[in-house]
Amino acid sequence: MTPLKFGRYEIKAELGRGGMAVVYRAYDGRFKRDVAIKVLPHQSLSDAAARARFEREAQMIAAIEHPAITPVYDFAEEDGQPYLVMRFMPGGSLADRLIQGALPFAETRRITERIAAALDQVHAHAIVHRDLKPANVLFDQYGEAYLSDFGIARLAQVDTSRSSGAIIGTPAYMSPEQGRGEADIDGRTDIYALGVIVFQMLSGRQPYQASTPIGVVMKHITDPIPSLREARPDLPYSFDRVIEIAMAKERSQRFPTGSELLEALDTAARQAGEELKAGQPPTLAPAGSPVGLPATPPPLTPVQRTPPARWEAANQPPAGPPAEPAVNPFEWGPPVPPERFYGRAAQIIELRNRIGAISAQCVNVVGCRRSGKTSLLHYIQARPDLFFATGQRPLIVLLDFQDARCHSPAGILEGLRRSIERQTGQSPWKRDESEDPYAVEDGLLALREQGRRLILLLDEFEGLGKRLERFQNWGEDWRAKASAGLFALVIASKCPLREVYTTLELTSPFGNLFSQSILGALETEAWRKLAQEGFARSGRTLTPAQLNWIDEMAGGLPYYTQMAAALLWQANDLEVARQQFLFQCQDRFAELWRDLSPAERSALRAAGGLTGETIPPALAANLRLHGLLRPDGRPFSAVFVKDRA
Repeated sequence: MTPLKFGRYEIKAELGRGGMAVVYRAYDGRFKRDVAIKVLPHQSLSDAAARARFEREAQMIAAIEHPAITPVYDFAEEDGQPYLVMRFMPGGSLADRLIQGALPFAETRRITERIAAALDQVHAHAIVHRDLKPANVLFDQYGEAYLSDFGIARLAQVDTSRSSGAIIGTPAYMSPEQGRGEADIDGRTDIYALGVIVFQMLSGRQPYQASTPIGVVMKHITDPIPSLREARPDLPYSFDRVIEIAMAKERSQRFPTGSELLEALDTAARQAGEELKAGQPPTLAPAGSPVGLPATPPPLTPVQRTPPARWEAANQPPAGPPAEPAVNPFEWGPPVPPERFYGRAAQIIELRNRIGAISAQCVNVVGCRRSGKTSLLHYIQARPDLFFATGQRPLIVLLDFQDARCHSPAGILEGLRRSIERQTGQSPWKRDESEDPYAVEDGLLALREQGRRLILLLDEFEGLGKRLERFQNWGEDWRAKASAGLFALVIASKCPLREVYTTLELTSPFGNLFSQSILGALETEAWRKLAQEGFARSGRTLTPAQLNWIDEMAGGLPYYTQMAAALLWQANDLEVARQQFLFQCQDRFAELWRDLSPAERSALRAAGGLTGETIPPALAANLRLHGLLRPDGRPFSAVFVKDRA
């Protein structure tokens, strides 16, 4: 019999059931929304292993922060029966869509992009999904795809819940190593399954068929990879090459990440012609071309994505002849004014795709000290036209957690209330109602009903410091409000939010609510433009040697680039400017050094030639991502590791 309630959630209908769980559609009266509730069935309550798997699923999903993973709202028990509350997905599953046959390329790519990004985030947490299939790709009311059902996911290196050698998964999407029951599977198993799904989306059928499930498993292990062009002869050879790599029998030959699979798919589309991206019939292969892969497949060179022209327009210098500045043109503190904001084209596009999406999503902007996080938040506030479509009516509130007024939940709410009042001319709730959760919620709901999109920019999150424990309930409350669509959060921090809380041995209340945008060094073109245009305003020109010197000192990190250019403008002598740079930046370098972990410090010492240690590849990749290591393996600044042996 279907239960009537789980906690405050009223059951409306059963959505499905399997051996491991039952899923219901329910109504959350507090936030007036439908949710999906996954329940451990009664017959499994006495099974300690089943209960442990169920609880582990909740913990794993909550630990992964990504907007393309079905969000978890709650986890609790009702009369000893554990249940998991998740976002309800009214758009059905990818399996439902594939019943009608193949999908247009534009839709295939859109789905692949989200699921590939979700998998990369899952794998970054050393988790393997193990059951990626169309039935586990769900769609919300806006048609956005989400990865769901981590019921048999496991940590890549540890699995204590099952004996090794067990074959677990869905045969039609099972990698060869999974089919053989190997114990040491990793994220490339999920990449294989994604390759199978891409094949099915483009062809309308699964790559292998057999009369029994074990027969399908054996085909995945032993049969050649089928040609996509046999089902879709209109596609070019490059699409077969994508499938060949994604579904390689040996995992070492597959794409290592979902993003690289997507990159190859984009390249294949480019080779097919722009009409394919637009949803038109793709270019046919030349007459007489053999079906299948050529003897030497065409290379899949990375796509060079060019930012839309309007992003570039935002970074053009003011029209008119340069004027002699009265002061050093590089002497401005954070945040830089919008007309002096350079580069970050990729981050602008990424943020627009999140906070400017049909359903706004939360973003954690992560970067080391003085990487430009504050300037980016102020740029969002100053240039909403670059981040939001016409008619979205954004209401942008910026709060700085270093400000003592934001050192209490009440202070944050008051700052939010005042900012909204300044922008709209009306207070969303009365000042003396800031501690009334219902009044605040009603005010936010009213803004949403007026068509206002509320975006909260929270800077210097670490400013909460040791107060963070007092903010646990605040975090839970704001997570619930963001999940309910009352606002979207953009939080800037030096390390991911989860790590900020872990440092204080606290559980992050934000769970998997956020995607990450990492700020590293500026693009070479951007920092050169910053330096050259500053000098040009006083009628001066930088020489190649001077540009190289700025690069050596700063490595493209915004603050240090600004400092190096300012000192060079003032001294116009490389050696004098170098001594001044060391003096001016020594305290900043010391702060940055303190922020680094022992492993990161050791790696940077090695990169600077102070030790002979080898830097682990994963650590080197992370330091490059944050702009602290150059692509050639040197530290970002030639003087950063000086005297740090």
